[in-house]
Amino acid sequence: MPDSNIKHYISNCNVSLTATEAMVQEYILQNWEETFCGKTIAKQLNISQASISKFIKKICFKSLHELNTLKGLNEDQLVEYIISNKSKFMNNSLPSLHNSKISEIVECVEASQKIFTFGIGHSYICAYNFYQRFNKIGYTSVLLRERNDINIHLSSMLDPNSLVFIFSDSSTTKEVVNFSEFCIEHNIKYIVFTSDPTTYVSRNSFITLSYTKNNIGFLLEAIGPEEPIIYLIDIIYLHVMSRNYSRSLTRFQNSDLYTKYN
Repeated sequence: MPDSNIKHYISNCNVSLTATEAMVQEYILQNWEETFCGKTIAKQLNISQASISKFIKKICFKSLHELNTLKGLNEDQLVEYIISNKSKFMNNSLPSLHNSKISEIVECVEASQKIFTFGIGHSYICAYNFYQRFNKIGYTSVLLRERNDINIHLSSMLDPNSLVFIFSDSSTTKEVVNFSEFCIEHNIKYIVFTSDPTTYVSRNSFITLSYTKNNIGFLLEAIGPEEPIIYLIDIIYLHVMSRNYSRSLTRFQNSDLYTKYN
């Protein structure tokens, strides 16, 4: 992505701006060639530096310094920036991840009769990723596709032998909260993947896997907000496979997918 595309991104970012934030956006676009300084912009526009910082974070940059750095990069350099920082971000985003949690989740997966996965928006991508992977190795997994699906499956399919995986960045979405309340009421285990371990959904889960998004900036905009959860799914999936490869292989060979293509 060349620097002109960074400028295009700022010009067309799909976020709701206040009048003050729109002034900052216009200043940046009109003075693109200069090195941006919070004090200078604040003085020119007669606004606070906090307003500038708020706008910068709203359009997914960590700071004016990051914007100054990225707008000067050509396409290859920007790609290198994203790739080189991705591994560091993934390692730093999982402070609460412990081997004991991974082992416990793996045991839950292996003992489950049926797995349900649920997510909305970007989190639906994560639910689908988990569903697809574990179905391929022979685990009975059900993807809750739409909001209406929840009512159908809650009333007819979920029971205390079910294992539910909820994928939700905020874990405060109304549908997610309602779903978790049903699980709690009916004594159904659910595991939540989220960035906030303090919410109602997180506090009442059987297991919570959390990650942090502090100081991510443009990197998250580039790799997608679902990326940390996909990374967690990778870890769970590989642990299930490596813990008992022969069992996973047998499950797959007995599955409909294997029979269909062999």
